[in-house]
Amino acid sequence: MYETQKPEPGSEQLKTFDSLTGLLDRRSFNEALHLCEEKIPGKFTIAFIDLDGLKKINDTEGHVKGDEYIQGAAHAMSDVLRATDLIALTQASESGRIGGDEIGVIFKDVSKSEDINEIVTRVREGFKEKGIKASIGTASHQLEENSSETLHRADEAMKRDKEERKKKELEAKSRLQRLMMGGAKILLKGAGVYDPRIHG
Repeated sequence: MYETQKPEPGSEQLKTFDSLTGLLDRRSFNEALHLCEEKIPGKFTIAFIDLDGLKKINDTEGHVKGDEYIQGAAHAMSDVLRATDLIALTQASESGRIGGDEIGVIFKDVSKSEDINEIVTRVREGFKEKGIKASIGTASHQLEENSSETLHRADEAMKRDKEERKKKELEAKSRLQRLMMGGAKILLKGAGVYDPRIHG
């Protein structure tokens, strides 16, 4: 069962954090990942999360709104995850200003599929409440692999989730267009109007 836990005393002392969100930075995330591989092999899960639409927000509404979007995601995750779950903003621009849309999470002592599914559901619900869309991929560490391989599998799972979500959105738009065309045909037929673009 995925339950709330308190952080271990002194566990935050050597970690460094992102100033925008308060999440761990990439360096601390990598260090924590290697430590989990050493201390609890086969007993942790990685989630890789990509915030959809951040580039569009930055381009159309400005970086202030983009920062607010990232902060909203950070707050949503902090609200629904355990204190022992390690959340990090894993991508930054070369200048050091946070400009990425990638978040990594390490779930200690989580490897069962039902617990992982519960985690993903919690995160998606938290994002939905704040109007945030994201693609999520997870991978549990296997004893025969290193943590970099686990991270790669989580990344690939995230990419598959993104493609599946895009496909569903396109299918939904297509269904809506067909319904609208059908409605237009009925209206035009009732009005005795012929439009080759619709009736053809």
